[in-house]
Amino acid sequence: MVRPDSGIATIKDLKGKKIAYLRGTSAHIGLITAAAKAGLVPDDIRMITMDISNMVPAFSAKDIDGAYAWEPWISKMEAVGGKVVTRTADLGLNTSDHWVVREKWAKANPEGMRRLIRVVDLAYEAFKRDPSTAIRATAENLGVSEAVAKHIVEINPTLSLQQNVDPTARLSLTPGAGNAGAAGMIQQVADFLLAQDIFKNKVDAKSAVDGTWVGEYLKARR
Repeated sequence: MVRPDSGIATIKDLKGKKIAYLRGTSAHIGLITAAAKAGLVPDDIRMITMDISNMVPAFSAKDIDGAYAWEPWISKMEAVGGKVVTRTADLGLNTSDHWVVREKWAKANPEGMRRLIRVVDLAYEAFKRDPSTAIRATAENLGVSEAVAKHIVEINPTLSLQQNVDPTARLSLTPGAGNAGAAGMIQQVADFLLAQDIFKNKVDAKSAVDGTWVGEYLKARR
């Protein structure tokens, strides 16, 4: 997101500009990746790490030329005249949210795992029937209008359980040949954080992603 008076029309125009981001987040890897695709290195940009909640005031006060952030902050900057130059998906990067449990707990509580997945399944079905409840909840939780919340919900895909374990799906928990799936996305981020000296140890994402719980639930449901 950039200010309309920043002189930034493309990623190449970031050179010498003050761009806010939050170190160690998807915005961090997004900004570095965007710069690289435009032939820039981090030192070409005046990168300013700041708390995400401070970005909108800094943007409005013209203390920064732009920011790499996420919703609802993107929409809030857009509301004060900001312009989107690129999005993470445009850069070939994938981001997503996942349920995370301790492996030991999951093995000791199989019924708890089934109930968790069942709740996610029911919530998805309710959302597809009527997204208005999710839109209202998003507006309340993020402190934005329902119009902005509707936009946020629409640009963030909601996946069914079947899509989560479809081997051909981009972020599948059980990827097929030639598809790195969710593990590939997590590995890419983990390797970036290791290179940035934010992580101290290498991560094996394949060992951290398990689609068997969802797969078994779906088989039992049928």
